[in-house]
Amino acid sequence: MKLEPDPLHDYAVFSDQHGRLLAIKKGWSWPAFLYGPLWAMYRKLWLPVGIYLAAILLCTLLELQAGWISERLNFWSSALLFCINGALGIKGNDQLHKRYIRLGYHLIGRNVRAASVHAALQRYRTELSARQERREEHRNKRRAQRAAARK
Repeated sequence: MKLEPDPLHDYAVFSDQHGRLLAIKKGWSWPAFLYGPLWAMYRKLWLPVGIYLAAILLCTLLELQAGWISERLNFWSSALLFCINGALGIKGNDQLHKRYIRLGYHLIGRNVRAASVHAALQRYRTELSARQERREEHRNKRRAQRAAARK
């Protein structure tokens, strides 16, 4: 039996006051892990950028204090920056969720399972229109029952 990875991911769907939709993947973020502070700057997440810059400054000051670049210190500096990238990979999308909520977006779809952001938005719109159709059918059925009861 061959196990294949699930190509679908969970997305959270947000909407602003103008009805614009936005989908953000939940969980691990490869771009945040691989590009670290560049990804955070692009997404305007300034706290991780500040933490990253503070870590670089700290590592640089430690190296200057030592008077020479030690291999051991260089290893620990690299390990620290790698851990920061790992934390961004784990929590980056959560920070993005919080940023959009601060910007006035509202969470309207908690778990939309899809292969991409575009597919998640399309699936949400399809499910939303299906729900609206079911509601309309239910209303029409109740109206017909009331009309029949009056006769």
